[in-house]
Amino acid sequence: MARAQVYEGTPEQLVEYLNRLPNKNKYKMVVIPEEAISIAPNEQALSMLSDIARMKENMKESDGSETDRLLREGRTGAMYGADPTE
Repeated sequence: MARAQVYEGTPEQLVEYLNRLPNKNKYKMVVIPEEAISIAPNEQALSMLSDIARMKENMKESDGSETDRLLREGRTGAMYGADPTE
């Protein structure tokens, strides 16, 4: 098996070399950026996470021991936080 040749240089230097190669062969190129590419933050997702954090501020903590009971009650039609007189 032939050993791959490794060429290093700037993109401009590599383009000069690649333009001389025939187009019928396949080539593999690994690019290692000098600097990390910055990605813009997803403002919509961050806003939703902030809203969730605000909603959870006033919730009481639960250890999960009542989860099964609450699910069974909810499935049977129980209403939580609803005042039937209103």
